[in-house]
Amino acid sequence: MAFPNITTLPTPPSRGEDSTTFITKANAFLGAFPTLQSDINSWATYAEGTFTDNLNTIKTAAEAARDAAQTAQAEAEAAQAGAETAESNTEALRDEVYGVANYKGLWSSLTGSLSTPASVSHNNAFWLLNTNLVDVTASEPSSTNPDWQLSLDLGKINRLRIFAHAGL
Repeated sequence: MAFPNITTLPTPPSRGEDSTTFITKANAFLGAFPTLQSDINSWATYAEGTFTDNLNTIKTAAEAARDAAQTAQAEAEAAQAGAETAESNTEALRDEVYGVANYKGLWSSLTGSLSTPASVSHNNAFWLLNTNLVDVTASEPSSTNPDWQLSLDLGKINRLRIFAHAGL
């Protein structure tokens, strides 16, 4: 709807005018009131519609901004979680590389203290040391011992080779 015009009122009568001019102007002025009323009602309808349209546009934009902010927050949280996982994996890999690089031999042949980073072989597997030990003989590598972390299970690798050769 186009912006409605409000018709200009005719010149109102003045007390100093002769009676014929006064009556003519008064009749024209009062006769314009129904048109003025219609014009004001059209303007009010236009203003209400424009206000409602603008309010709905603002509401839609606010909802879109909220949704975008929530999506951005979720993506940022996912990126943060991914970064933390990558950092954790990198640290674990670093520790494993340090452990492998600091291979100390067969666990059964060791005595005395043992400090991280270190790795040993025991029961057909390689184990990474998680904590410094005062006496390595008092802490046997196993999956239930928190001092140690399984790095490589040679028994599983050999079983996989057998299954691969057998076509299983």
